[in-house]
Amino acid sequence: MAQIPTRLDQETYRASRRWCQRAMPELYFATCQLDRSMRQALFSLAAVLDELQRIVDPPVSTEGRPGSGPDRPLVPEGGSEPIEHRHAVATAALDHLLSGRSTGRPELDGLALVLERDVVDQAECQLLLDAMAGQAEVRRWATWRRLRMRCEAIGGTAARITLGVLAHPEPVRAELATALGAAIELTRLVCNVRSQWRRGRLVVPLDDLERFCLTEQDIGRFARQGAPTGLDGRFATLMALQADRARKLYHGGVKALGSVPDRRCRRAVALYVQMQQRHLRWLVRTGGDLFADPAPSGWWSCLRAVGPAMWLAASVR
Repeated sequence: MAQIPTRLDQETYRASRRWCQRAMPELYFATCQLDRSMRQALFSLAAVLDELQRIVDPPVSTEGRPGSGPDRPLVPEGGSEPIEHRHAVATAALDHLLSGRSTGRPELDGLALVLERDVVDQAECQLLLDAMAGQAEVRRWATWRRLRMRCEAIGGTAARITLGVLAHPEPVRAELATALGAAIELTRLVCNVRSQWRRGRLVVPLDDLERFCLTEQDIGRFARQGAPTGLDGRFATLMALQADRARKLYHGGVKALGSVPDRRCRRAVALYVQMQQRHLRWLVRTGGDLFADPAPSGWWSCLRAVGPAMWLAASVR
């Protein structure tokens, strides 16, 4: 069984575990079979990346604001500062964490325990932060190529960092890890068009809207009215196209599992991937209705992904 050979701080582990169970339940479930040291490494790494994302691209309020209809994008809270300022703050936070100093937040401080063994690529962490900052102010993507580049820059880099921890000390095939991370990031975006719209971001390429005779006003109307009815299936076809693009990225990206020598770690990645692909299947099954109930995410639903994940992990070489 692969392990991160570092001391295990119980308080840090409990804090990072609670954070992951609340913020990323699918990651929490996927890693259940790993030992505590590996789980702490993954949980703390995920918490750090999430914190950096929140600094450079702050979340929006869940409530509407005076004078802004529900079909109009909201301005991110805390996002009034220039992106240069937010980038600088996030860089300072990353430098602080990479130096091993305490932040007073155990779920973040767990990264220092992982850094002791040099299993996290610090240059990749900085590259990911720069990509987050570079994309934080981008609200539209003209083409699928541009959107894919965004997914590769953020999701792909995050996947290379994470797989690097899981595969240590073996090298990771960067191009495959990038494709896998891009697929996961694209899944997250297309399954959350409504919430992304509220952030002022349209995550469907503009040339695809034109191709299916849809407009940004249509997206705003969907956010206000709910299910995209009366569009003769155009929206469903549009979202099916996005799901198909993600599936193609997964098809090549899952080969990155071959870089992970430990079977349990490989199964954990495969299980997480299966749960992400389930969101795509749900998206297509609901006819592209992004405003219906989300895909089932309870324990039973997660357990149903275990069998396909075991097969996937065993079939990748």
